[in-house]
Amino acid sequence: MLIAPLGEPHLQGVFRAGKTGRCKGFSSHSAELIRPSHLVPPFPWSCRPSQPTAHACSSRGPVVRCSPAMIAKSSIGEAGLGFCNYGEMRPGSPSLVMCDEVGAVITDLQSLIDPLTEGQFLMLLRERKLTFLPGSNSRRFEGLLNWEALNHLLDGTIYPLQHLRVLRESIRIPRIVYIKQDRVSSRALSNLLEQGVSLMFNQLEKHVPPLRVLCKNIARHTLEQISVAAVVTSGPGGALKCHCDPEDLVILQVAGTKLWQVFGPSAVAGRPPEGPLVFDRVLQPGDFLFLPSGYWHHCENGPHRSLHLSILFDPPNGQHLMATLASRLLSDEIFRRPLTRHSNPETLATHEAALKAHLVDSIQAISLPRFLTERAISCSIEGIHLEGQTDQAHDA
Repeated sequence: MLIAPLGEPHLQGVFRAGKTGRCKGFSSHSAELIRPSHLVPPFPWSCRPSQPTAHACSSRGPVVRCSPAMIAKSSIGEAGLGFCNYGEMRPGSPSLVMCDEVGAVITDLQSLIDPLTEGQFLMLLRERKLTFLPGSNSRRFEGLLNWEALNHLLDGTIYPLQHLRVLRESIRIPRIVYIKQDRVSSRALSNLLEQGVSLMFNQLEKHVPPLRVLCKNIARHTLEQISVAAVVTSGPGGALKCHCDPEDLVILQVAGTKLWQVFGPSAVAGRPPEGPLVFDRVLQPGDFLFLPSGYWHHCENGPHRSLHLSILFDPPNGQHLMATLASRLLSDEIFRRPLTRHSNPETLATHEAALKAHLVDSIQAISLPRFLTERAISCSIEGIHLEGQTDQAHDA
């Protein structure tokens, strides 16, 4: 496997037999994979949902029946391209014993921030107050993204490779090392991971359906641009040197552990602050951390491979407002008129006065509520995703 979680099995769904659904041994030839309907399609194999059965819990989405051959396809590529460690799921295996269930898929802001209320979280955003919430379920965030889903992105053509960064302590590995013929070389990337590099997947919300659903829900509540990155860390150290981010971050520890050392904001641009840490804790699977923008921090990976999600909050500010205003002014002929083609100082002065008058009028007409509403509508239109029923005749 390419990125096996070093002895930590992470499953895309919950296998069960009959009506039990928890900690039961069963024959592998009748395994049923219960998965949320939002995960479409995270699997590197082809499975079609069967008709719901009497013992299928409707709240967990459709039942997908997977044969042993399908399960065995979790290893793909040159060296077996697979993040997920599925243990003894091989064709002919007599039985399989499962334990804890994956948490329900998080689709909205409230389920993400629980036990906080939406009002409390929005106050955290306004006050930019660092907040840590210990996880009550170590598998809580696996429904959003896990090893197998990342494996599927790397092995396929869905995820644009320009969004993938391979690095260690801010030193980037040249793409030529791990990209062969416009595809990720599983052998080369496996070797790099064994040497302790990190992988950073940016803009995942555009390519992972559960993350897309969650980001759109958060954006509706906050009127902010929301994106998601995932960081896979192998070996000691972290992906980046001590740094600060311009966005507010929500950190979700999915698998493995990672030490977060936060110094707080700095009074000197470009340099971490001097003084004691304001946060020094190892994040466990299921933990939640709100990290305000400008807080300098560094991470140290734990003994196993780590996977965490960063939800980035990019609120509109005065710069966005001015960019929107400038775009609209370009539709006015006077702002497209050349400044260097006046025959005398008088016509140049007349042009200057007209520009100033138009600018003053445009600035006076600014309405922040209208700007935020229009921006929210624009973002929702850009995020439209249409689906249709496949023509079965062409599939045949």
